[in-house]
Amino acid sequence: GESDNMELQMVTSSQHGDWTVMKKESLKDFPDGVVISLPAKGGTFDIMGLIVPKGMDNKAISRIADLLYRQSYQFDAKLIVRQSDTDPSHCLVRCVENDKSIDAADTMKKQGFQKGPPDSPVFGICDGEEIIIKLEGNLTLDADYKVVRLKYYNLNPESASASFKIDVHNKKAQSEAKAFSGELRYNVGGVDQGPPRCGSVVLSIPKDEELHRFAPLTLDVPVKVAAKYLAYQLPIRPTPNLDDFYLSLVDNSRSKYRSIKTRADKEAETGTAREICEVFIKNWASQRPKNENKV
Repeated sequence: GESDNMELQMVTSSQHGDWTVMKKESLKDFPDGVVISLPAKGGTFDIMGLIVPKGMDNKAISRIADLLYRQSYQFDAKLIVRQSDTDPSHCLVRCVENDKSIDAADTMKKQGFQKGPPDSPVFGICDGEEIIIKLEGNLTLDADYKVVRLKYYNLNPESASASFKIDVHNKKAQSEAKAFSGELRYNVGGVDQGPPRCGSVVLSIPKDEELHRFAPLTLDVPVKVAAKYLAYQLPIRPTPNLDDFYLSLVDNSRSKYRSIKTRADKEAETGTAREICEVFIKNWASQRPKNENKV
């Protein structure tokens, strides 16, 4: 309990954010009790009671609360990001306990994900916390979603992993570099954290790999001729609608359509419907098996 030199202070953390000292009010009928107001915002919050010297600065109390909480509930973890040995646009990311990171990296290597940036610095995470991942710079997620979410559970550590494809945002940028690059940024929870519970690692796609994956110039001549012919005819015809034609090429997969269409919009220098159509067809054809009859 409280004494002449010590007092009870209540602190709270909303959604695993910073700890703040709560205001308290005394009760007339219960002199040893206090009333505290719960945070108005935030879906989840933690509350802790601390016996501290009277007059201690609120910032010092918050630092003590943060330290005690981390020691009691958090464990050390790190983020491992690897790219496929055969396709650097294919990524695998895992959140693992620090002392299990070597075994996790070996497992990822056996799965064909050996290349990648250095592991993230060690950070504290609690059971059930979520890691939010985004791409910035000249790389983007090649998917309808633009955020990857990992949740770590002690009883199911394998759940804190995700596989996704990345793509180059602007192929005309980074002209002097040997690779297209961007940042994979991560943050523990929905509230902005300070390092090391937030950070970034650099990912890259070598330009020779990118040219190999999407290089219309490597297509057979009949395919390039057909692409140019269709691009000349289709935009001036009432049917089929261009979007319907694009969807028919990708088996009505809207995610594939959006991915290739976005790429075509960026690569078409003049931006005309004809050029976009031609680039779309070439990009689609470059992703098909080499022995397939694309014409």
